[in-house]
Amino acid sequence: MVGGTPVTINKTPTYKPTPITGTPVYYRSECSVDVPVAELGEGTHGFRASIYPDVTDGIKLVNETTAFTTVTLTLPGNSSYTCSTEMIQGYFSGKSARCTCSLTSDGYPKGQVQWYRGSQTVPGVSNSVLDLTFNSSNPEQVYTCKGMSAIGNGSNTTLTAKFAFFEQDTVMLTSANNNNTFDLCDGSNQITAVCVVPKDHVYPAPTFSFSQTNVPFNNSQERQDGSYYQSRIDLHPDKGGIYSVNCTVSNNITGKTQQKGISLTFRKPPPLPPKITIKGETFQGVIALNRITLAARYSGDMTCRVEGGHPEAHTTQLTCGSLIASGEENVATLTFQDGQLNKDMDGTECKCTSQHVAGCYYDKETSLTLDVTYPPEVKFTHNSSSSEFNEGDTLTFTCTAQGNPAPNLTITRKRTNQQLASIERNLKTAELNHTVNPLDCLDTDVYVCTSESNRGVTTNETSIKVKCPQKLASNTIQPEAVEVVINETAELGLEIYGYPIPQLLTLMRTRDRTNLTGSAGYLMEYSPHQAPFGVINVTISDVGEEDYTNYTITVDNGVGDALVYSFYLVEVNATEKPEKQGGGGGDNVGVAVGVTLAILLVLVIAVVLLVLVLRHRGILPYKKNGGGDSFLVSGGYRLQASGGDSLQAHGGNSLLASAKNGHVDSRKSEEVVIINDVYATSEDVPKLPQGYLSPENSDEVTIPNPVYGVSSDVKGGQASNDPDEVIIPNPVYGTSSDVKGRKNTFKNYQDVKQTITSATAAPTNMR
Repeated sequence: MVGGTPVTINKTPTYKPTPITGTPVYYRSECSVDVPVAELGEGTHGFRASIYPDVTDGIKLVNETTAFTTVTLTLPGNSSYTCSTEMIQGYFSGKSARCTCSLTSDGYPKGQVQWYRGSQTVPGVSNSVLDLTFNSSNPEQVYTCKGMSAIGNGSNTTLTAKFAFFEQDTVMLTSANNNNTFDLCDGSNQITAVCVVPKDHVYPAPTFSFSQTNVPFNNSQERQDGSYYQSRIDLHPDKGGIYSVNCTVSNNITGKTQQKGISLTFRKPPPLPPKITIKGETFQGVIALNRITLAARYSGDMTCRVEGGHPEAHTTQLTCGSLIASGEENVATLTFQDGQLNKDMDGTECKCTSQHVAGCYYDKETSLTLDVTYPPEVKFTHNSSSSEFNEGDTLTFTCTAQGNPAPNLTITRKRTNQQLASIERNLKTAELNHTVNPLDCLDTDVYVCTSESNRGVTTNETSIKVKCPQKLASNTIQPEAVEVVINETAELGLEIYGYPIPQLLTLMRTRDRTNLTGSAGYLMEYSPHQAPFGVINVTISDVGEEDYTNYTITVDNGVGDALVYSFYLVEVNATEKPEKQGGGGGDNVGVAVGVTLAILLVLVIAVVLLVLVLRHRGILPYKKNGGGDSFLVSGGYRLQASGGDSLQAHGGNSLLASAKNGHVDSRKSEEVVIINDVYATSEDVPKLPQGYLSPENSDEVTIPNPVYGVSSDVKGGQASNDPDEVIIPNPVYGTSSDVKGRKNTFKNYQDVKQTITSATAAPTNMR
């Protein structure tokens, strides 16, 4: 020891005697002892040895002690390390590094260095060299470099191994399901984009940022998941389209960044149903209000278009009944050609459908109902397969019509223009029935079914014929006086009605019952007018004295009793009456004629006085009423029944050859200017071009049909409710309303026959 109390080293020394050359028995003795320096500690130590025999009390025998030998023991200096890899902010740049640990002084005994991780030594090239490699499972490890010697350890140095790196092309950006195409259906519009970097490609943990175009998104959510760093964003696209999403990843230690972008396709169906457009109107969806009114034979386009969605809809189809139009994309157009849109398409539902790749275009249909308007179509029938009937039969007419809008129906008679039945309907199909019970001969006519709507008027006709014997028309009286100048032609027109038309016509001279039918100078023929009416025309040519007599006409149509009618010829404007042949008889004849004339004159005066008294008392009217009235005619009295039937009173003559007190209007040949009541019937003015009937009141004129036939024969005329009359309105006579509805109390011949003294006596000849 040095400067201290000696201590004995309780160690067994090693003894080694060595003989000394040249001196046998003498040995050189060497001894050594090992003392652990750890037991000595740091400092300067002195050692000396005593040598003596190994016998009892040998130390007393020989006491040889060596001088002190000193030894200084020191601990190693501080440890430190150096690394070959660049450090950035305490991080190794890269994924590996080599660090060497050394001592500031070796100490004595010489110290050594050793790398430790925790309590474990770290093997390496040598104790002083530490090779580091990034381990993603334990990215930051702590190492200790220790300086050690036999007497103890020096100061330690700690190394925390951190690496900073970002390997290129290691960022991945995907959607959550690794699919870049999404269908936005059922309100599911959240798409997650994931940006990831493997942990063994970047350290420390990177930062993430996102950018996108035209799509809202939530803030990113960064997290570690197993062996990856990742960040997620939730995208909320509000419409379909193609969107770009970019992810930027940064290593804040190295300053390196990487960017990755993807394109995401959002497929979204159109938000609304297809649109059907026609005539500028647009319809959407399947609702009852989708209706449009089109006229039949409409020509034009109907278009179906689907708007919105991404991508556009495809396979669009438009159907209307059997008409189909298709489009490969979002439009389909159907063109109505002339005639394709007809009544059969009324109520047709047109449909437009479309498809979308998203597979969830649920509201993909629009319907439109067509309201096709068309004129009524009329069918007119009756409940018999025959068109001929007997009087007393029952007949029902059925008129049906179909049209849009709903048609009205009317059944009328063509000849009389009488409305028989009518109906207003609000249905597209209408039916109208009319029953005639019992049938009469005058029911023979053409019946018209008229259907009318704002799309037009349509008519259909059916005719019936009711069998009956021929009868006189209501405005005909007998016997008929036919006025004729001798050597001229006598003509008689007799209006009759019946069905069928006459098959046998006979003309007979009454006094000797001579059949004149077919004889020279005698002609009788039938001229049919509007059924069931016709006219028997009798013509006697070159009238002689012997022809002034009575005649009988027989008309037979094979049904019931034949019609028998009488008339006689009356001479007018004769300069001299024929004399009977035979001697001495002339005076008697003259006397007889004179007496007869006197009697007739008295009768005429009596009738005139009677009429004046009756008119004064208001029994007989002064004005004409609906086609019949009484008139004073130059020495005679004439009664006209309703419908133009004229009655000849006994002792009077209605013949007036000249237009006394009246004239034809030279400005308007279709008019007769009537100054007073000198004309009783149209037969009274046969020489006038038009032969108008002149009533007492010059504001009215009624023309019997036997003269003119129908109203179309007279300009401005119209048929009255009485088939035997034509009412003529004009500037001179007023209007039909002046006489319409004022029927005479005399309906027919039977009503007035009691007022006539004689209807068969031959009248006097007025000159």
